[in-house]
Amino acid sequence: MKDLSNKNQLWLLIFTLPPVFYTMDLFFDKKEFTLTEFFFYMLWSVIGVVLGYLFSAKFLSKYQDIRWVKVIGLFLLMLLVLIILVVLHLTALRELQPFVSDALVLPLIVSAITFSAVASKQ
Repeated sequence: MKDLSNKNQLWLLIFTLPPVFYTMDLFFDKKEFTLTEFFFYMLWSVIGVVLGYLFSAKFLSKYQDIRWVKVIGLFLLMLLVLIILVVLHLTALRELQPFVSDALVLPLIVSAITFSAVASKQ
């Protein structure tokens, strides 16, 4: 993946991560497939990938010369994910399925780590 540009990596992650995570969610949670749930899961997963891209490729790559920026950036990412999960689980937003979903959390983490690792090698 390091030979691809950032935009190509973004498109690759957008087209691969959401279907893979949805398939895993179907098999492990034993949910029934519905078209609306699939659509909203894909929507939230793509939002997670784009947020991860913006966080790592745009924000962290600007400051990659600073020492400890990766550790601080990944700490901030985990803090952001924890805040999102706490807000979803402790408020009534969790009941608004499929309009609010925690499907953005895993793609957010994976894409941010991917772009962060690739940006450090360039």
